[in-house]
Amino acid sequence: MKRLATAAIALCMVTTSPAQTSPQPRLFYSGHSLLDEPLPQDVARIAASLGAPLQWNRQHVGGSSIRDRNQQMPQALQGGPYDALIVTEQHTLIGNLVWNDTVRELRSLHDRFTDGNARGQTWFYASWLNLDNRDDPRRWIAHERAASPLWQCVVTRINR
Repeated sequence: MKRLATAAIALCMVTTSPAQTSPQPRLFYSGHSLLDEPLPQDVARIAASLGAPLQWNRQHVGGSSIRDRNQQMPQALQGGPYDALIVTEQHTLIGNLVWNDTVRELRSLHDRFTDGNARGQTWFYASWLNLDNRDDPRRWIAHERAASPLWQCVVTRINR
């Protein structure tokens, strides 16, 4: 957890610059259980301990796809503008690509987010399946390695 939170702090520090008008970076999390509490609080605590306090808000819908949350996004982003959007899709990415149109929905979410801050950056947070065997995680590791190119393809497509 600390390694994940530390990576998020680095992400936050990269997305901000001294020229910004807000005194603290403002992060918005959109996700399900993997972006739920205490992750945003932990990231904020770590950032503060590094002398880089931040503000955050979130849109959390348990088990949701980006499509589910995208319908609520205009109301969720009130209180913006935000500097960074951290968003995740359901674990079953292949099914979501087909049935929930992840690429189109993520692009739409990003566009709505940047309407509030043209300099804002969106970070697609790759979620993972539960570890089914802590004594032998090889099968889980193999699955996540095999799924990684698919997550990367989504980001590559959005970045076009």
